[in-house]
Amino acid sequence: AVASGTVWDGRVENVLYGIQPVGDVAFRTSPIALLTGTISGEFSLSGGSITGEGKVSSGLGGRTRLADISAMGGTRDLLNLQQEVRDLNGQFRLNLSELVIDDQLCETAEGTVWTDILTRTEARWNWVGPELSGPVSCADGDLLVALSGATPAGERVNASLEVGLDARGSFFAEVFTQNSDTANALSLLGFVSEGQDRYTYRHSIE
Repeated sequence: AVASGTVWDGRVENVLYGIQPVGDVAFRTSPIALLTGTISGEFSLSGGSITGEGKVSSGLGGRTRLADISAMGGTRDLLNLQQEVRDLNGQFRLNLSELVIDDQLCETAEGTVWTDILTRTEARWNWVGPELSGPVSCADGDLLVALSGATPAGERVNASLEVGLDARGSFFAEVFTQNSDTANALSLLGFVSEGQDRYTYRHSIE
């Protein structure tokens, strides 16, 4: 990463989150906030796999609060995903009203995530999945995203992403379907049949 500017109005280029290039982070802090013992300001992300903006504040004890975060991007650029999933190039949106981090752990999170990645499967696997959406929360110090959706034919999809601030975590998905074409498509995507019309997918994020 390369920093420029000042602590009040600066920029950090080529930021990484684990192995994931985030892009450039621009920030503007408020000198007045220092009178209350906190550092606060606004930030934006650009030039990488994710674009977004939000507000951040941090106290002298190291507790950090992020608020009013909106971000979006494409799965093609997410290096932690398996290649066949990245190739779908689905879009995602993240909106967080609040994220509190204390002692390098997720303490509180409120927001939502949306993605259309499963709607991009028809050309390659002859199956169109649903859009997925759901809440963001904290679980055992990690950030937890729970997604769900259903197709017009009644096929149900549940998914969860749990990741720590060290960029390590796990992804799990399950699909319930009685359609043989869907089952074939899921097999090609790496899903495993668990019986009783249930198919699961697991991936570790290192």
